[in-house]
Amino acid sequence: GNCFHEKSINKRNGDLRYELCGLKRPLPKHGDEHSVSTSSAVPVVEVRKTVAGSSTMKILKEDDVKTNKNGVKMNCWKNAPASVLQVRSFGYLTHRKKMASPSSLYECVAIDIVTSSKRIPFIGSKVDLPKVNFSDDPGEKTWCSPDVFVVSVGIPTEAPKFTRSTVDGAGVNFSVYFTMREETRMILKRVTD
Repeated sequence: GNCFHEKSINKRNGDLRYELCGLKRPLPKHGDEHSVSTSSAVPVVEVRKTVAGSSTMKILKEDDVKTNKNGVKMNCWKNAPASVLQVRSFGYLTHRKKMASPSSLYECVAIDIVTSSKRIPFIGSKVDLPKVNFSDDPGEKTWCSPDVFVVSVGIPTEAPKFTRSTVDGAGVNFSVYFTMREETRMILKRVTD
């Protein structure tokens, strides 16, 4: 797959570097991107800030091609309608009935699945987040809801050790990027004016 692995953290400048799966050479340092030796057949790529969702591919139907334009097999995903989720209906505490969700406030636009040797905090600051453009831009926001919403879950891949902290270690980071729907933005504008 086209996943990213953490390569190293340069302690002097705090630069977090990643490598594409299979790369075994050190990545070039800042400013050395064009001075990499071409004697090896393995290309070296430095990723300073990757595009959110570049480790997976969105498909529209189950039978869509699951390879990118370079022919690399990708982990794929597709959006499901909001109605497949059951949510608490009005008066749930008295009648305990759930109903299909009417619509979503945000749309899932990208997903990343990243393995690393340490926890990756604040993933939103380490990727280029999706851009949000609204056709009828209401101007200045009068609400606090973000235009881009990121949910990131770290799943450990090794058992905790008795002598080591359990708050960090190797794992898989599953990050989902959502953008606000235009309808949600218009509702927020109406209720906060």
